[in-house]
Amino acid sequence: MIEPKINGLQVFVIEVNPRGNWIFIELQAGVGLTGIGEASHGCSPSRSSAKDDIIMRHQIERFYHFLEGKSPFAIENFHRQAWKKATDTGLAAVTAFSGLEQAMCDLAGKSSGVPIYELLGGRVRRDIPVYANINRAIEHRTPDGFAMKAEKAIQEGFRSIKIAPFDDFPHLDCNSDEIEVVLENGIARIEATRKAIGASIGLMVDCHSRTR
Repeated sequence: MIEPKINGLQVFVIEVNPRGNWIFIELQAGVGLTGIGEASHGCSPSRSSAKDDIIMRHQIERFYHFLEGKSPFAIENFHRQAWKKATDTGLAAVTAFSGLEQAMCDLAGKSSGVPIYELLGGRVRRDIPVYANINRAIEHRTPDGFAMKAEKAIQEGFRSIKIAPFDDFPHLDCNSDEIEVVLENGIARIEATRKAIGASIGLMVDCHSRTR
């Protein structure tokens, strides 16, 4: 078998809502081979979607240079060359790196004619439970806004919900009274969500490292 070489990149931006778009990466190799990765939400939610998209595209193109002309199987080599540069740069760079790594794995599996899990040690389960991450869908970040989107997800069939009620948490050096207000508001969002979905639905809380 002739080993394919990565020879093309496309970045696709899918408009979702005012809080951010989805960004997908397509790596091309050989004739007709493509691998897909995702690099969404690599910037602060406070930025505009347009600026977020520009930053992410720049980071994706930056790290693509490590891959051009290389084998999609050279995943570990990519990690050794680029991972530290990504972590030293920040979240956008790490997200871009991750999306490209996903696309390499997809390409490697397609090149071998096997699902990716076969390259990672084999399948260990037949089913994977899914959950609804409703954080970016919440337009009004009041307790009622959280509850409304959680109810909608349950109506659509999800049995687990994930929320990020502390995304507006201030720096820990801020005034303690300010921190207390935001903390209480986050707890109120959690309480409203739990009340809306009932006790039988799974509820996960993502703090996004805001409280450390």
